[in-house]
Amino acid sequence: MLVPPNLIYKTPPLVFLTGIYIVGIAAQYTQNHYIMLPLILCVTISAFISYADSSWSFKKIIPAIILCIGIYSCGGFLLQRQINQFQRFHTQINQRKIDITGTVSDIQYVNRQMVITIKNIATKQQNDSVNKWTSHQEKIQIYTNNKEDICVSDTIEVHDIYIKNAPNSSFSQYLIKEGIGTTLFIPKLQYTLKNTDRQSWQCLIHQKKESLYNSLRQKFSPHCFTMFSAIFLGKSNTDKKQHSTSIKAAFSIWGIMHYLARSGLHLVILVYLWLLLLNTIPISCNYKYLTLIIVNCIYCLLSWSSIPFYRALATVILYKINSLLRLQNNFLHLLAFICLCILLYNPIQLLFLDFQLSFGLTFALAYFSLIKTELLKKPLQTIASH
Repeated sequence: MLVPPNLIYKTPPLVFLTGIYIVGIAAQYTQNHYIMLPLILCVTISAFISYADSSWSFKKIIPAIILCIGIYSCGGFLLQRQINQFQRFHTQINQRKIDITGTVSDIQYVNRQMVITIKNIATKQQNDSVNKWTSHQEKIQIYTNNKEDICVSDTIEVHDIYIKNAPNSSFSQYLIKEGIGTTLFIPKLQYTLKNTDRQSWQCLIHQKKESLYNSLRQKFSPHCFTMFSAIFLGKSNTDKKQHSTSIKAAFSIWGIMHYLARSGLHLVILVYLWLLLLNTIPISCNYKYLTLIIVNCIYCLLSWSSIPFYRALATVILYKINSLLRLQNNFLHLLAFICLCILLYNPIQLLFLDFQLSFGLTFALAYFSLIKTELLKKPLQTIASH
């Protein structure tokens, strides 16, 4: 298949800018600036010449080069800042006995253990004569055998914590990606409840999510619930490992293991079903789009999300918002915008396979669709010219 020569004109400029930002992150991680930066300059000049008309000049290209160098540098700077923040946190607390206070942001049960995630934390070294607390942006994740009466949005103080270094660099990168300062395993958790608000919206959403999960688990058969939970709720059924193992083995034989991971395919199925239902109601399209956006947001709040799901959800919501505002939709532009927003917030996501596969495959499919569309236009244009 030949690539149409005018394909570059169909590619939104934001795709090139996102690519430059990604190269900046990769160059900072691999420390190959002396190779990547000249490559970016050559690509920038080539893209500018391709986009510009015959009257282009070097005066016009200088702002484009400055913009691209700035975006390239921004990628490396944000990645290094994220890594430095994690290392600074460990420098302050490693190999010390400390007390931690913070707000509970999530509670899960994994392999019959309670996993408590604490955000907005502050630490205090026990040997300090002055009651001095140091604030940190990282979160702390605690695995414990206790079944504590703690709810999301509660403020607790955990006593006698000893924090060690991360065992390897791969695990450190995972912690940085999740925004977690460290993971602790405390069989018997000692804490003090400082403040509780069981009527907060975070607590109510968490309770509703867990209630829905437990209710569905009782109504479905074990095999059915394991598949339903993985595909539509985004959470593996860890209490029934034998069912999960047998299902994965059956799916792996057919080479469709990736269908068990919730992604855009499953969200598209749900959106299609919701649209079929909304089309039976005699209301305007604007109300249908608005209803679909609200339903998707509620579904996101009541399930466990991942990068592929966030990508698909953001794409659907932006599509419907553009439809509400009567704006033109361009899938490549929206995909590049979502990718850039995620990497601006969390640059180290680029190093992980789920992000690379989710956005890489989606970009590839979008480009193949664009190439196919352009190739189909050629015979029509030939017929029209004759």
